[in-house]
Amino acid sequence: MEKKYAFIILFTALVILGAEIRQASAADPVVGLDKTTAADPRMTVELFRQVVALPADAVPLSPAMAKLPLWKSAAVSNVMTYAAGKVVRENIQEQFHSVNGKYVVCTAKSEFYAQTMYAVLAAGSVPGTYKLYSLYGSGAIREGLVEADVTYDFVHHTYEIRSAYSAGFTELTTGAYTDTTDTSKTEVSKNDVHFLSREVTARKVE
Repeated sequence: MEKKYAFIILFTALVILGAEIRQASAADPVVGLDKTTAADPRMTVELFRQVVALPADAVPLSPAMAKLPLWKSAAVSNVMTYAAGKVVRENIQEQFHSVNGKYVVCTAKSEFYAQTMYAVLAAGSVPGTYKLYSLYGSGAIREGLVEADVTYDFVHHTYEIRSAYSAGFTELTTGAYTDTTDTSKTEVSKNDVHFLSREVTARKVE
């Protein structure tokens, strides 16, 4: 049976989140995450780099990972509306593969950030929950992991993503999916003040 992968909206939210952290970090000397996340000490910067560098393999996905609505590739439309009124639109092409049955890796090419970005999804400790990771930091900014908590409702085909990260940012994403599309809306706050809204639509690519 052909494998399918796509935590498309989840990934899009996190890689954009990571890029926003890089921008905030340049002006905020307090920014910096420990290389091992508090929630999952098994994931480190070093492990993240190892996982995203590995090619796809034939190891079957774990039962928890196999429950996900997964595609192999996706075309994503992202619209960010800032509190000040600025609107940014971009298209993102995403590809997915699994590693050791435990991780799904996404590689994305972003028009807005003009770079290739990566994220890793892993099962959480409670059924229906997952951990989503991305990497930020370069140059003078200390590398760290961005982490999001993901909860799926497989009956109603919906999900929620929560994250909190440097410079006082918090995010809440609510989404829904079908066999061919995935839509979500994210509210981003900084120090409890609305910062931007993000609307994402992803479509399965055959």
